[in-house]
Amino acid sequence: MPNIKLICVDLDGTLLMEDHHTISPANIAAIVAANAAGIPVVPTTGRILTRLLDQLKVLPPLQYAIVANGAEVVDVAASQVLYGKYMSAEATVALLDKLWAEDVAPMIYQRDKMLMQPRDFALLDTFPDERDHLRAFMSIGVEVPDLRAHLLRNPDGICKINAPCILPEEKRQRLMAELREMKLAEVTTSMPHNIECNALGATKADGIAALCEVMGITPQEVMAIGDGENDIAMMQAVGYPVAMGNAKEHIRRAAGRVTESNQNDGVAIAIQTILKGGELPLCQ
Repeated sequence: MPNIKLICVDLDGTLLMEDHHTISPANIAAIVAANAAGIPVVPTTGRILTRLLDQLKVLPPLQYAIVANGAEVVDVAASQVLYGKYMSAEATVALLDKLWAEDVAPMIYQRDKMLMQPRDFALLDTFPDERDHLRAFMSIGVEVPDLRAHLLRNPDGICKINAPCILPEEKRQRLMAELREMKLAEVTTSMPHNIECNALGATKADGIAALCEVMGITPQEVMAIGDGENDIAMMQAVGYPVAMGNAKEHIRRAAGRVTESNQNDGVAIAIQTILKGGELPLCQ
């Protein structure tokens, strides 16, 4: 049995069902069982903290969360940021200029807020697939008339750029390559049509390493469960990586082990297997 002392779980496509809101009863029960066994379960997500609090209400009290792709590690109980790796305003503005030039509607995650220019909000509203982002923005978002000027005046706590709904796919892949060539940010994705930019050195793997230091454990004692491109770094960094059954093949191979899909209680199956001293199947 692997010596697991911490379980890090992605949200969208992993713990949450396809509606991006629901946590199945089986997943809730498994998290309760892990906590009872002394193994904390930590949400490890691209979201900012204010975008996951509603989901966490159905779970037992959780002490920690790793948010914004590892840009922040938060003590939820104490409302304290334990670790932060932020983007500079200058790098953020340069990346935004690139995205704006391509008629992309980026939003900024700064501290606990989502920031967006009115023009970009209106553009995003033309994509029916982005209703979830719009709902989230309307609940915690702030429309900023001049985002560039705001960031240069208020440079602290810039966690992430999220650029949703970039179509067609060829455009998104080209943009990701060009953004990486700028060498200003970690560039990844967590959804079929988005691009996410974080500070260099801000990945879920870095967030897990920072939390392990706080807890006095090593990444080799961590199980990480995920489904997306932004989960690959943590899968490569921990001792027991697990991919969801709904993950793409290259992500399953990066993890080496696979569980069921997010629609079929994959997180619960992975956690309960470990708690019972079992092993998850290797990726074929």
